[in-house]
Amino acid sequence: MTVNETLKYVLKVWATTIIFGSILTFSILTTLTTFASEIKNLIDLARISFTVTFIATLLTIPVTLIFYILADTLVRKKLTNTFIKGVLVFIAAVLIFIFFVFVFEQGTDFLWTYSSTAIFFYCYFSVLTVSIIVYKLNRVSKV
Repeated sequence: MTVNETLKYVLKVWATTIIFGSILTFSILTTLTTFASEIKNLIDLARISFTVTFIATLLTIPVTLIFYILADTLVRKKLTNTFIKGVLVFIAAVLIFIFFVFVFEQGTDFLWTYSSTAIFFYCYFSVLTVSIIVYKLNRVSKV
């Protein structure tokens, strides 16, 4: 796998997580929480969704860089795809957890409470995990 292939993989995972994580999160928030009362119409929902997605994209750039470095290191070790993806899911879990702890400043208690932060975390983590597993990890051998 070349650096370009690793970068493509990480960018696909990142983009999928940001886009579909936001869609899933806002679908849940607008139907199952009091957040729905703040949404007056479809334009308001689109505006809030776009704003949060844009901010999440900017805030997660450092996390994505760290994820890329670790993914590239694992790929260069010539390990099996299953092992690499398992380790990447674990790394992603740690990185996204640290990200949520620092950004939302609620400590680790948000994991066990019913809150919008917990919904964000579980939605983003589930989409991230699925995208890591589903996307193909291409290997290009150099001679």
